[in-house]
Amino acid sequence: MKQNFGKRVFKKKILRKKNGEFISRRPKRESEQLNLLGDFIANRLSAAGVSHAVKAPSPLRRAFWLLIVLLMGMGMAYMTYRVLQEYLAYPTVMRSKIFAVKDLEFPAVTVCSLNLVPKLFAKEAGLEYMEELERVLDSLPLYNISSIEKTRCLKDPLCYWSWFADECFCSKNPCETLYCYPDLNKSDEVCACSMLLCQWNGTSDACLIAQDHTGGVQCLCKYSFEYPLHRSPPERKPCEGPCNTIEQPELREAIDSLQTSADASVLLKRLKASTTDDVRDMERFYIPGVDVTNNYGMPYDNLILSCSYGPEPCRDIVTLYSPTYGKCYMFNYVGDSNDKDTPVKIAKQPGRMHGLQLYLQARKQDTLPLLSKDLGVRIVVHDPRSIPIASENGIDIRPRDMASISLEYLEINRLGQPWGICAADGQVLPNNYSGNPYIQSECESFCINEEIFRRCHCYHPRYLSAVVAPRPKIICATNDSNSVDRCFLSVVHDTDNGTVECNCPPACREKTYQLTTSASQLNPDFFRIVKKAKSLKTKDGRVSVTNSDVDFSLMGVQIFYNSFFISHVNETAIYSWESLIANIGGNMGLFLGLSLVTIVEVFEFVVDLVKKLIAPKNKDAFKSKINVENF
Repeated sequence: MKQNFGKRVFKKKILRKKNGEFISRRPKRESEQLNLLGDFIANRLSAAGVSHAVKAPSPLRRAFWLLIVLLMGMGMAYMTYRVLQEYLAYPTVMRSKIFAVKDLEFPAVTVCSLNLVPKLFAKEAGLEYMEELERVLDSLPLYNISSIEKTRCLKDPLCYWSWFADECFCSKNPCETLYCYPDLNKSDEVCACSMLLCQWNGTSDACLIAQDHTGGVQCLCKYSFEYPLHRSPPERKPCEGPCNTIEQPELREAIDSLQTSADASVLLKRLKASTTDDVRDMERFYIPGVDVTNNYGMPYDNLILSCSYGPEPCRDIVTLYSPTYGKCYMFNYVGDSNDKDTPVKIAKQPGRMHGLQLYLQARKQDTLPLLSKDLGVRIVVHDPRSIPIASENGIDIRPRDMASISLEYLEINRLGQPWGICAADGQVLPNNYSGNPYIQSECESFCINEEIFRRCHCYHPRYLSAVVAPRPKIICATNDSNSVDRCFLSVVHDTDNGTVECNCPPACREKTYQLTTSASQLNPDFFRIVKKAKSLKTKDGRVSVTNSDVDFSLMGVQIFYNSFFISHVNETAIYSWESLIANIGGNMGLFLGLSLVTIVEVFEFVVDLVKKLIAPKNKDAFKSKINVENF
């Protein structure tokens, strides 16, 4: 039998006696609302245990069930909070899938020479002073280095021979050499060293054999010892200004007496004043500018001797102007606007017979030595719609090698907000960079160069992107270390410590190619026979052939798909919306037995309650006679 929950709700009442009955002056509307709430909790709410807090026969049991319901409600609220917290963290996982396809888009391939400007254009490029310096240095008499002195230096554990300077330099103390162990038995007086120092005659007064704590022997050398042959290399600080000052007067006069041009003399002084072995600190003074490399870079026919894709010769070669490598040449590049005239090549079969084959040359006699630290070419495999970044991607091929590059296609897809931050192709970022396709490293270079332009009023060639069509820009004069270099270095420093923020997220969709490279050596005799056979002709009534190059400088490259399996790496949300609803529903059901039906019941109760609130007042609303039990 249903109990009247309203009879158990005691409030302050104003009672009056009329005809032997107690009459309540409580408003009828409030009483009906409480009755409705009590009936809903006791009989209509499908929540486990809640009805016991109302319908239990004794106050003690009602209090017990009320406590249980409160504890379960707190547990449900806490677990729901943890579920929401985990969901709002938006965790992700990278999942890889491998598919087999019937055909595959062939990538673009960019070929760059490691020689910025060939020697045949030295005069037109204004670089003839480099040839002059080479001739002058090669014509100078040679002085011999004593082989005995060099051998003694190499054998002396306290000395080393500088290959670049052809001089011997020696440490002051044995403990300063790499033959000693600084963290073993180190003290203020001795250091533990290799046994070689105890056996070397030159350190017999400094090093002695002693017994260690394990009963073995070790070599200990004194810190106080000073080697008689001590000679430190000259300390050179990075130069400022023109960097063409020679400290020794006699050497300066000797260089001036060579009767070279002013440019060649300045270059020689800078090379001599360099503080690095490979003179990389002086490259900014003699490396030609962007305008020079764009106009006088390596010609196509001097670099690429043969190009074929499958059985067909290469067509639609596009010139790329790189600030780092000069003129490069791209195969299968279509750009971001893929018109019908230059469709992307489609590979129908895997294997080296169905890929790209190149024969290239890098002749030593065609190079200006100071502009060609390496001999060979650089190969970059990239998306046909993107400009490559040759300085960061790609591989180098050396002369006389036949390189085989097998490809595997890999596509990475990342989630955007709210799971993470990524940039879509063509999206305009806050730093005004917009790339199609978007490339993160290119975005960072663009951002840094824009900051350089803002501060220094010029663009630094190190951060310029390669282009298909050169456009005039204000390029920084990198040989002016007093002004531009300091401004440039301040931007680099602020970028490293986070003062300049580029905010270049990874790409939402990224295409890459995994390269597997192998190489074999080309056979010069094969190409000698082929060249003679192809050049055979009758001249002056006689059958004759051309003479093959004495310097065999060919190199070959084969680029192909080894299979048509492609890998997709997709960033996937660990916690989906469906999982969130399921976990919240599980918590509700576990602690209080709640469900979506319970929510409908609560909604129905609210509707009934609203109806009671907006119902018109009765004339006798403040007069309701009830029987009060246990008052």
